Amino acid sequence: HTKKWKYHKKGDKKGSIDNNDIFALFKDSKENIWVGTSSSAFGYNRELDEFEKINDLNYHFILDIIEDPKGNIWFSTYDNGVYKMDCETKEFTSFAPVENDTTSICHYKITCMFVDSQGNLWFASESRGICMYDADSNNFIRYGSKDGFVNNVIYKILEDDNQNLWLSSNAGIMQFNPKTKKIKSYTLNSGLPSNQFNYKSGFKDKKGN
Repeated sequence: HTKKWKYHKKGDKKGSIDNNDIFALFKDSKENIWVGTSSSAFGYNRELDEFEKINDLNYHFILDIIEDPKGNIWFSTYDNGVYKMDCETKEFTSFAPVENDTTSICHYKITCMFVDSQGNLWFASESRGICMYDADSNNFIRYGSKDGFVNNVIYKILEDDNQNLWLSSNAGIMQFNPKTKKIKSYTLNSGLPSNQFNYKSGFKDKKGN
């Protein structure tokens, strides 16, 4: 560790990123670095000290990047649902909402992705609540206002040590238990400084707070 900083920015040189608007940074289990911008995504090549553009994601606004238990990399977009990159073949699979198909992903604007302690993948959306991916059926299970959510704009998903999901929204915070489907809401009246949250607003520390 040299403790030296290196600044990477938009440039015309080969191996540069092509956008300074960075919305997602992720390091996977193999130490690979992935970068999501408002117009594309990149993988970082350490040996060459270059960023390699992912052509399958060109012109997509990337909001979040995660890795599932099988090592596949998922990219959420603000315009076309999510993309899964197979860890072995490097092939991409697209998951976009289909009109009148409630088993498709809940929205094309996916603000956040989360892997819970059971290995389930959850997706938060701009105005359609959340959904969980069922790998066995390759379908999604949706949750939102019909299930008691006070707001369908979800910015962040976290899990506490009792396997409850915590969701930040435009109307405070919700605690959602996926097993019992029970929901508890926290608002200004509960002591929050505001009911309005923002993108990726949520944090869990090492003590579980």
